[in-house]
Amino acid sequence: MVMNEEQLILRNIQEQNRWWITGKVDTELAPSFKRNEYKRVKYVFFNKIRRFPVLSGPRRVGKSTIMFQIIDELLSEGVKPSRILFYTLDDFPNDNVTIKEVVRVYQKFVYPDQDYYLFIDEAQKDKTWKSYVKEIYDLNKKCLVMISGSSSVEIERDSGESGAARFLTIKIPTFSFYEFCEINGKHLNLPNVDVFKLHALPLDEQTMIYNNIATLNSEFYRYLRLGGFPEYALSEDYNYVSRLIRDQVVSKAIRQDIPSSHPIRDVDALANLYAYFCYHSGDIIKIETISSSIGIDRSTCNLYIDALEKANLIYISDQLDASGKKALKPKRKIYISDYGVRCAVTRINDIVTDDNELGMAIETVSLKHTRDYFLSVDNELYNVGYIRNDKGQEIDIIIQENGRDIQYVEAKYRHKAHIKDSDGIIVYGMKDVPGYVVSKEVDDFGLFDRNGTKLYRIPALAYAYLLGKNKE
Repeated sequence: MVMNEEQLILRNIQEQNRWWITGKVDTELAPSFKRNEYKRVKYVFFNKIRRFPVLSGPRRVGKSTIMFQIIDELLSEGVKPSRILFYTLDDFPNDNVTIKEVVRVYQKFVYPDQDYYLFIDEAQKDKTWKSYVKEIYDLNKKCLVMISGSSSVEIERDSGESGAARFLTIKIPTFSFYEFCEINGKHLNLPNVDVFKLHALPLDEQTMIYNNIATLNSEFYRYLRLGGFPEYALSEDYNYVSRLIRDQVVSKAIRQDIPSSHPIRDVDALANLYAYFCYHSGDIIKIETISSSIGIDRSTCNLYIDALEKANLIYISDQLDASGKKALKPKRKIYISDYGVRCAVTRINDIVTDDNELGMAIETVSLKHTRDYFLSVDNELYNVGYIRNDKGQEIDIIIQENGRDIQYVEAKYRHKAHIKDSDGIIVYGMKDVPGYVVSKEVDDFGLFDRNGTKLYRIPALAYAYLLGKNKE
């Protein structure tokens, strides 16, 4: 029998919404482990101040999983299964099908009332999604909508200023080290403590915390090598995971997602640029050098960098001046958003014995965890960058609140790394706030004084673990 388009749409959405028959979400779609961001998505989705969450992040970070977990919770609370419509435009055989048409068929054959829950995955494949969802927001006060898409560039662009009163973009990054440990069953019963207040705890409490976290040392190296993609976190096959990251995350983002929303004329050059950044994570951006190396002009290079950042493939750390002022001639640093991606692209297998590789890994992971934490709290209140003066004195990470310096962090991933009087964290040291020095050894911690500046050593795995726990 040849189906007409209406029948085809109906059958397709019936297949995607199996809970209409079973009354529950399949376990593999809604696992029991929930990401830190799940709580924030849920809070926004059900808040009395009505906003539609837009989930943005790289591929394979679990955006669809969060949707299914919210659906599962709705069902467990007794919501009628047919009131919940999920669909992904990835599965429709006809590329011209729109969200509006799908909802029309749903309301004609399944649920005619207005108080339904709508979950849209791969929304960017319908170029009219934003105007239609805005229409729902304005005309149907009983409906709640959640949107996500693997092309985070388009999703964020379309949910931007014109939809500011209706949408709230929620960044879904790769796993923190804390989440990586939790999904691997490595749970620690630790007290809730602010990472940047550790120095104020009694020494015996600090020792207890670090002794517990030290048991995760081997997991930390697994995390650095595998990266923070939920689907791959349980694997021991580094080479296979690297191949999946290259194929399913990097290649699809660079060759499909970014070109669909940016005027990319040379996809190979974009891929080469990203590979360059993978080899130079943590370096200052020198446009002339990069342009010459890749074979593109300055304006194209800047365009491609912007595209990679918006696709959540890289983090850009701005050069800041103390007291919240931008440097006179600011230079940006580039970081890969997940170190497992760098390992996959550069095909690095040995992190443990190479101090230079470890140093780059720890600086990248420290920046990622700091940035993910503070910008998830409030991306307008906090700014995360670095300081570097004309003498080359530098602090890897500076955190500002409303333009005011509140914390300095330096990644010194060497055994008992020596702090010199000329180091930036000493030169710019704050009077009442110890600068944090991320150290290598799991037993290298504690408060000390250097030339009148208080500093606090914290092991790298503890810094990453506790920031992730703080985020939860």
